[in-house]
Amino acid sequence: MDTPERAEHIAYFDRVYDETYEDMLRYTLVKARRAEDVEDLLQCTYARFYERICRRGHTDIESARAYLVTLLHRELARYYRFYANRREAALREELLAAPAAETSGDTALMLDEVWDCVHEMPPLTQKAFLLYYGFDQPVARIARTLALSETAVKNRLYRARALLRARPFDCEEDAISAILTHKIRPGDAVFIRYEGPKGSGMPEMFYTTEAISSDPELAASIALITDGRFSGASKGPAIGHVSPEAAQGGPIALVEEGDLISIDVEARKL
Repeated sequence: MDTPERAEHIAYFDRVYDETYEDMLRYTLVKARRAEDVEDLLQCTYARFYERICRRGHTDIESARAYLVTLLHRELARYYRFYANRREAALREELLAAPAAETSGDTALMLDEVWDCVHEMPPLTQKAFLLYYGFDQPVARIARTLALSETAVKNRLYRARALLRARPFDCEEDAISAILTHKIRPGDAVFIRYEGPKGSGMPEMFYTTEAISSDPELAASIALITDGRFSGASKGPAIGHVSPEAAQGGPIALVEEGDLISIDVEARKL
């Protein structure tokens, strides 16, 4: 049975929903790991907001928008922790107890590819790479699984040997968009191609290096590789002037999403 108080709560919720939904949608699109999760995350966030105002009222909420953002962050943590725990439970024992060749299907192909690149590394480093590259586990979870500190895991992943995952883009604008919307993560090798002399006149990749350097974690853990050019203002691990360029059919044009990239700075090998 509706009461005046309940009617007031519904009216307040409807008003807040109409005023905030578009902004919350854009914010969730940036924060969610997958586009298909966005609608579920928004529905859960607004459902918890409605439960809160029905239980405790809304007079003490100074900013509904800020409160919704707080609820969304809690929902993000809860949502992805649930799926990560379920996925880890199914994969951890198999991964740590058996070689990659004993797995099946597409996963076996991915693990075999990774294993070929890291088989000469120490056992803990091998497991860290398999967890990170093969099963997309976050550094914190890998650290708990292997009983290492997060710093130790990062050292093994990013410093012991520069083995990165390729993220190719055919223009600088697409690469910058991916960086700013958090689609690039530690351990990626960002390729920007078709930006050489024949491709687009060889513009400077200044804005991309600035976008990377603005995020300390990315600046310390990814590389930028391009057939475009750099100036003295570039920061971080940046490989430019790659030749032959993509527009001439150079190797950079053949790089595909997820390819494993090894960078040996001292030996000058890519």
